[in-house]
Amino acid sequence: MPSVPDPVRQLVDGLVDAAVVLDGERRVLHYNQPYAALCKLADDELARRVAAGASSGELFTPPATQETYVMSAVPIDTADGRLVVESRPDLGSRCAAARPYRPRPPQDRHASTFCSTSIASPATTLPKR
Repeated sequence: MPSVPDPVRQLVDGLVDAAVVLDGERRVLHYNQPYAALCKLADDELARRVAAGASSGELFTPPATQETYVMSAVPIDTADGRLVVESRPDLGSRCAAARPYRPRPPQDRHASTFCSTSIASPATTLPKR
């Protein structure tokens, strides 16, 4: 099996959405916590199945009640071969949306407004080097 480069692992681990790294035969090489939560397996059982070469379809199947199934796939060429990072933004977003809403303190709202203004017009807000 091809190895997963550290930058790809870090990218997948940092995603909020459920994400998995697959090889050319759709075997799972690496996954993040939201993906593990969707698989509904104990951590050690999921790790055992991944080590045994389980495919993504063996570990996670969308619920039958779900009419649409959104998935993003990005191929990545490495020295060991082509990998594919798949993410399921609709499912990961539902997990994030289920968190209770907490209003931000006024100082945070000010910082957010400042950041969005800076990002919107970086040429006028960033000092020249």
